[in-house]
Amino acid sequence: MFSKILLVLSALSVTASAFAHVPRAAEIVPLSPFGGVAAVQSENNDTRLYYQRSDGSIHQYIVSNAFNVGHTSGLDTLLIPASEVQLGTPIAITSTISQFFGEIRIYFFSPSNILSEYIWMAAVGHFRGGPSCADCLTAAGLAVVPGSKVLYAMQNPSTGSLRVGFVSAGFPSTLAEADRAGAPNSTWQVAALPN
Repeated sequence: MFSKILLVLSALSVTASAFAHVPRAAEIVPLSPFGGVAAVQSENNDTRLYYQRSDGSIHQYIVSNAFNVGHTSGLDTLLIPASEVQLGTPIAITSTISQFFGEIRIYFFSPSNILSEYIWMAAVGHFRGGPSCADCLTAAGLAVVPGSKVLYAMQNPSTGSLRVGFVSAGFPSTLAEADRAGAPNSTWQVAALPN
């Protein structure tokens, strides 16, 4: 009988400790992503979340570390207006890794199915992008297959070269990549997945 009581008390203790870490409603930050979400983290664990709201715009939210140990800055910043973003777009990001973000590149689809980019560089201190950004991928006018949700991006840390994968209207039955060599003034090249 005594061992049964200890077993029940032990089970209650485990159950209570499992709920001890559930945050109260006042501690939860209301954030309702509608479409894609992507994130980057610096070497000091500083984190940026990028997500699409129900109005179509893409926002940046800053978190100091992993959710279980970090805190939010409270900054939920509009980065890309809804007029430039396809509702339900996937989002992909590249970032140069350092203690602070040297460069962040956000990729998404426009309402007219154009592969688009916004760029943040520490030297400039703000994001730039949109249809008038001459050095953004957007200016290349690369058409995406309507309705596609495929998007990925990567950046070589040694050379700075960029690769952005998507389903191109020019190659609708396979993956394509827009590739830009490391030099800042190099042009984007598009190729289908080779055999």
